[in-house]
Amino acid sequence: MTVRHADRPLPQWYDDAKFGIFIHWGAYAVPCYAPVERDMGDLMRAGNWEEIFRWSPYTEWYLNSWALEGSPVEAHHAAVYG
Repeated sequence: MTVRHADRPLPQWYDDAKFGIFIHWGAYAVPCYAPVERDMGDLMRAGNWEEIFRWSPYTEWYLNSWALEGSPVEAHHAAVYG
């Protein structure tokens, strides 16, 4: 109910309804994992883009790394989420 309509009475059906939904979606709801075994600087200097994504220490790139067969992220996702 907005302030503009706060002075209006609620309909009886609204008052009787005992149903509500609350969804709070945030970064914590997105699966993530990033391996830290490899140095990102070394990976960038080597210039192998598949290896960069495979060993990326950035959780924002989770889906990119997950798509690479044999990546640590793919193994983590399979172990945790099936």
